[in-house]
Amino acid sequence: MTRVLILEDEVDLAELVQQFVLAEGMDSHILNDGREAVSWIQENSPDVVLLDIMLPSKDGMQICKEVRNFSDVPIIMASAKIDEIDRLNGFEAGATDYICKPYSSKEVIARIKSLVKLYHRDQVAGEGLILDVKNHHIHYRNKDIELSHIEFKLLSLLYHRPGRIYTREQIISEVYSDYRTVSERNVDSHIKNLRKKIALLDNGHEYIRAIYGAGYKYENRKKLLH
Repeated sequence: MTRVLILEDEVDLAELVQQFVLAEGMDSHILNDGREAVSWIQENSPDVVLLDIMLPSKDGMQICKEVRNFSDVPIIMASAKIDEIDRLNGFEAGATDYICKPYSSKEVIARIKSLVKLYHRDQVAGEGLILDVKNHHIHYRNKDIELSHIEFKLLSLLYHRPGRIYTREQIISEVYSDYRTVSERNVDSHIKNLRKKIALLDNGHEYIRAIYGAGYKYENRKKLLH
């Protein structure tokens, strides 16, 4: 069952959103304070987080940054701040989506369902790899392999934007917490290890392609077979 963490200090609003979440057949948990948010996410691995920026004890921006050190869980950041710079700051902190207050609960549900479909879709035979965001596993048909934290973040970056070429510099910036200690050679090494693991799942098939002089990109199996 899809589980949604609602981080919202307005109790009435949090409970209203929860009612809509439950009506859609999803589970939910409410936290009205930011103090325990990061540890709760680590221990419970929700499928989606609805995160208000203005929270007591710890603000949403800081929570988002800390969560991104260990998880790719989709985060919908909610705020009454509507200026472009505020939205950009949210995305820079690691938000997956941004919604402005006041918002309708129906809109929130639509955004949650869209992210669940994108990040946790069921496997369709023949379409390729499936990422298990909660457990850092990749699946192909009836087989699965566990990835390291860095390997999963690297694959997730490429996987969710198939066809886009990422330079090594972009990968370092997006994947590694402290890019100053990472070289392009480290990136190549992690890509090599990731390819070996993927090859064990799908009979040596390559999903991550090196583009000479440019970087790397992900192509799903369906495209590669054509």
